[in-house]
Amino acid sequence: MTVSVIVPCLKRDEATERCLAEIRRQAASGGVELDLVVVEGVSPCAKARNEGLRRATGDYIAWVDADDEVRNGWWRSISEALAVRPDVVVFGWHDEKSSADLAFCPSDSNPARQLLQDVLRDEVPCSFLWNKVIRKDLWSGVRFDERWFFQEDFAVLPSVLRKAQSVVVIAEPLYWYRFNSESISRKETPLRWRVLLDVCWQRFEDWRRTDFAREALTPFVIIASWRYATAVSEGLQLNADALLDEQRRRLRGCLLTVWRTRADWRCRLRAILFVLGWTWPQRLSFWIHGVK
Repeated sequence: MTVSVIVPCLKRDEATERCLAEIRRQAASGGVELDLVVVEGVSPCAKARNEGLRRATGDYIAWVDADDEVRNGWWRSISEALAVRPDVVVFGWHDEKSSADLAFCPSDSNPARQLLQDVLRDEVPCSFLWNKVIRKDLWSGVRFDERWFFQEDFAVLPSVLRKAQSVVVIAEPLYWYRFNSESISRKETPLRWRVLLDVCWQRFEDWRRTDFAREALTPFVIIASWRYATAVSEGLQLNADALLDEQRRRLRGCLLTVWRTRADWRCRLRAILFVLGWTWPQRLSFWIHGVK
């Protein structure tokens, strides 16, 4: 059995070389075979990821970001988990920014279904590519949308996981996520808001006629209400902001679904008031409920 580990990077630097060396070191100690695929100098990242998938020859696909690290025992634990040939292996990871170890902890009798629900809701422990090893067959017919300069993994992962039937969970943190404040995905720009909202809405459109519509709408509700709250605090009229006005139109026919999402109640309230567009009742309700 072979695992293709795909590492996209714009250019090889010290961090990238350290990351690759650790992958090779762990794989050399035994276990499943390694097919290391490094895609260098390809932009945007979605295009690099598609190129990595094209080159991969393994039975399973794993992803590692070039500025992150795999922790000791990563390869051994993956090899042991793959002995039963599951569709997905999902493992814990360490978040450098919060200094916390995070893990997917299924409480449902069907962990594959719960994993899909949590990914659709964008639950932090399991919303990423790099803490999973996924059977290559599940990637058949699925490619990253090269229009997006970030969030391309967020957009595509549910389409892969919807095919999964069996999941092995490793709670141990096997991956070290490095927080890069200079990353393009971290910079507050109008284009970033546009991409976030467009990706979230597209994912809802893909899932709105399924049993997972509420889960798929949750990230859009959170981001739209967050953007709306920022605009209100700045005294901005909704119809004076073309982006907000567009998002309001998108949500207008989804009020019941908005209310039933598992988002924080403040987010749901903001989203509903945002759609209604009643400026003074909005601010009065915010004051009554302590929403700033």
